[in-house]
Amino acid sequence: MDRVLNMTAFGIRLLMVGIIALILDVGLGFWYNRKTGKIGLKWHIALFVIYFTLCSLVKYNIACLVITCVFSAFLDYYVIDQFLLKNNRRYLKYGYLRMWLGITVIAVMELGLYCLLGDLFLAIAIISTVYYLIGIIDYLVVQVRGADIEATDLQVLPTAIAVAGRYHYSINAELILSVIAGITHMIMFRQMMYSSKIIISGTDRIVIGLVLIFIIAGIYFSPLLHMLRISEEEQSGDSLLLHWLLYWYEIRLDKGITEQEKNRAEIIIKNETELLDTSASQSARKPNILVIMNESFSDLRNWGDHITTNFPIYDALDVKLKRSEIMEMKAVSSVWGGRTVCSEAEFLTGIPSRFANRLPYSSFYIKNEHQQKKSILSGLKTAGYTTMALHSYKTDMYRRPIVYPALGFEQMCFIDSFGKYETYGNFCSDRSHYKKSWEMLSNKCSNQPQFQFNITMQNHGGYSDQIFNSDVVRLKNRDEIRFKEANNYLTLVAESSRAICEYMDILDSFDEPTLMVFFGDHQPKLPIEFMDVLTEGKYSQENLKDSILQYIVPLYFWGNKAFHTYGDLRGIKNRQGTMISFNYIPLLLFDICGIKDDAFRRISRKMLESYPVITQNHIIDGSGNFASLSDIDTGYQNVCKYYLYT
Repeated sequence: MDRVLNMTAFGIRLLMVGIIALILDVGLGFWYNRKTGKIGLKWHIALFVIYFTLCSLVKYNIACLVITCVFSAFLDYYVIDQFLLKNNRRYLKYGYLRMWLGITVIAVMELGLYCLLGDLFLAIAIISTVYYLIGIIDYLVVQVRGADIEATDLQVLPTAIAVAGRYHYSINAELILSVIAGITHMIMFRQMMYSSKIIISGTDRIVIGLVLIFIIAGIYFSPLLHMLRISEEEQSGDSLLLHWLLYWYEIRLDKGITEQEKNRAEIIIKNETELLDTSASQSARKPNILVIMNESFSDLRNWGDHITTNFPIYDALDVKLKRSEIMEMKAVSSVWGGRTVCSEAEFLTGIPSRFANRLPYSSFYIKNEHQQKKSILSGLKTAGYTTMALHSYKTDMYRRPIVYPALGFEQMCFIDSFGKYETYGNFCSDRSHYKKSWEMLSNKCSNQPQFQFNITMQNHGGYSDQIFNSDVVRLKNRDEIRFKEANNYLTLVAESSRAICEYMDILDSFDEPTLMVFFGDHQPKLPIEFMDVLTEGKYSQENLKDSILQYIVPLYFWGNKAFHTYGDLRGIKNRQGTMISFNYIPLLLFDICGIKDDAFRRISRKMLESYPVITQNHIIDGSGNFASLSDIDTGYQNVCKYYLYT
């Protein structure tokens, strides 16, 4: 009789907690999702059935333990991956295998922690809390840069921490409901565990632990994960933990380059080396080269002329363009809203980041500053250039103090060596950056040309909390509070446009020939409300989030007056207005300056004609048609991997 009473009491408690959670889920959650059309009724019915199934499981044994963990894992998965994050990003429909594998990963972690601690509620509470925190952080990260947390982000954690406080994060219904669901989850399982403890002996815990090890090994080393490695697009529908598991699986499989690929690459490089014209001499006089990768600089008119402001944004540049002082092209970035390092690495190495499974500058590529890596700097040094990198921010961003010497930079200059500088918005102004650039250029040795690689910081994200005293750009007929981030970004870009033109005017009085290459690293992450205004509502309705328009940034070539006595831009005039990816920009730069090709640049030059755009998201052939990775010659891919991994 006592057991019956205990079972009844336990069932009533569980049912009451289940009803509370069900009211929250079906009441609030169903109302919200019905309004947005995101999640069907089947999930709510399944949840209801599982609640009542658990009510009938009153035997305290291993089966109950496993089912409890699976149920907890299902709730974690449902709330975080199927509700919070699915509404926040463009998740594709999950396959059942991928869904249950994601749930299994969470359940195995809970069971494993229970085997160590001996307290099931504590194990579930720790794993669930960590998973909810990761999910919420990912939700906020997507707001900032439009991309999820990746396993590689752990390698650049100092960078993320350094800039995280500059952003504004919105708290909406999805996030609030997810937090409520998480609290309900904890209350429910606390009642379950303390109303009726699941008692497992120490021996059984050891057996469970061994079984878990075999399960993990079976998942990791069986063909299962290989079968799930279908495409990046399908992997975008994985749970967070499964996505990371597949990433580390890729690392295990990816040795960088196979022996067969390495041998083929060496043959190609050898053949191209034999074809080099060794008799051709370098041009005796070389211009200084200033490369300016301007943070988040973009020309939003590429989306269409659908916005009006209180005064022009790009007027200073437009004047020079109309006078034909600047040659304009369009560069296609691999990233949007963040990850400057991808654009930077593509330019400096000449290698598309599409061929790398890992974040550029990570420890996988460059372990220390003494490990010399292939870059465009070797060709510049051969031509007699001194090489310098300037970045108007801290030294802990993306391991640059280690990476730059490995790439061949002889000098580095970060914000701590700028002295007194002005800010515009939250960061060092472009004007202050160019002042430092001019100082380094004008004080160099006069008989040796200088190559400067500049990375500005003024236009970096965090647009919601910036205050400007004058020349504030405002969208006409738009609410200033609602479009504050867009107004602030446009104000920053307008200032960038003026600042770079002023620097060009200063360089015009310099008596040494100087070539400037100016481009944005990526477009900014701006609110969807503004993007809908920019595209007349098409951004949300027609899913333009994957459009190539989101990745196009301006690319300008300009020479001072002394440069035009040395040469001109006619060698690349036929590319006026065309699109190229960042890895090809150095080829045009070397053409203008008369710098000889090495074997890799000869190979890249052929690809420029066949596939002028190769990015992480888009491949475009010489006819302007979209292509796929399988269309690109594997020999070129092997050569790129050879220089990345050897």
